[in-house]
Amino acid sequence: MNNLSFKRVGLALSATVVILHVVGMLRIAMLTGAQRQAAEALMAIAHPGASVTPLGALVVLVEAFVYAWVIAAVFVTVYNAVQDKKM
Repeated sequence: MNNLSFKRVGLALSATVVILHVVGMLRIAMLTGAQRQAAEALMAIAHPGASVTPLGALVVLVEAFVYAWVIAAVFVTVYNAVQDKKM
């Protein structure tokens, strides 16, 4: 009855995550010195092998897109299972 659509949740979550990562990478690109090094170190924790280069940005965006779809798959599956049990 009130089941979530995997496709809609996946697209919404992946679009949101990609936009947030682009904004974050642009912000890191504007930093200088120790602030930039600290920000790149934090980014490397979340995305191993990432850097503020065109190839590094592409890697980060692909990883974020895939992670968002995995999270959407788990969330939609659990949500729909709980909804089915309520009825």
